[in-house]
Amino acid sequence: MGSRSAKPVSEILQLPILEYAKEDARLSARFELSAGVSGKTIRRSDAMIAAICVRNEAGFLTLDLKYFERLRSFGLRTLS
Repeated sequence: MGSRSAKPVSEILQLPILEYAKEDARLSARFELSAGVSGKTIRRSDAMIAAICVRNEAGFLTLDLKYFERLRSFGLRTLS
């Protein structure tokens, strides 16, 4: 039983680590400002993660599709 749960963990550990760059800071600020203008909020950490995904053209796996839906207009690809 232990080996069944160990395999996904080892596969996840092989995924590349995407760095947070200056471009991501600018993009995440745009996400936060855009949300604020529309009367909604976005957590800074979520904006930062979304910016990394958009810049790297990476899909974003989340169970909270409704929350991240508004970032699709910026190019965020959500996966479920």
